[in-house]
Amino acid sequence: LSDDYEIARFASRHGDGVRDIALRVPNAEDAFRVAVERGARRILDPEWREDEFGRVQVAAIATYGDVIHSFVARGDYAGPYLPGYVAVEPNGVLPVGLTLLDHCVGNVELGKMNEWVGFYERVLGFENIIHYDDEQIHTEYSALMSKVMADGEGKIKFPINEPAEGRRKSQIAEYLEYNAGPGVQHVAIQTDDIVRTVEAMQDRG
Repeated sequence: LSDDYEIARFASRHGDGVRDIALRVPNAEDAFRVAVERGARRILDPEWREDEFGRVQVAAIATYGDVIHSFVARGDYAGPYLPGYVAVEPNGVLPVGLTLLDHCVGNVELGKMNEWVGFYERVLGFENIIHYDDEQIHTEYSALMSKVMADGEGKIKFPINEPAEGRRKSQIAEYLEYNAGPGVQHVAIQTDDIVRTVEAMQDRG
């Protein structure tokens, strides 16, 4: 996998969550083949999508809950995003300082964190770079456990959380109940100046 990735096609059980964490790869067919050979469940076999700007190859595998990873190879494409999309003028709207996606957090059921850590290690070649247990992330009433998975260069980061036993229901357990199962809890976005970014977004409503 390359060190670049993107988020696409947002839709979950409730229609408001992340459905697809898409990964940019040099060759979608090769990435898909290797992932399936290593035990991934196939969602979309490799296919080409074309328009006047060239062609893009895509494929997809399943992960936790109803979340999938698409593999996107756009080396033969010069369009703005994907075939069928058109660029629009920004109408004078200036950027707010967001630079790139920092990480995507997945919430899974109690006892399933290590299963999905193993999936990312085995299927995508990621490694566990940080581990937080319930002694490190807790309040008086609630706790969680987390392992951060990353690609070889540490640029793609996927923390995997599971609830821990506590006096009350944890935020992870609440998420799993609301989402009717595992899913992406949040997407974090980097900015060079968080105060300026927040102020600009507040000014825009």
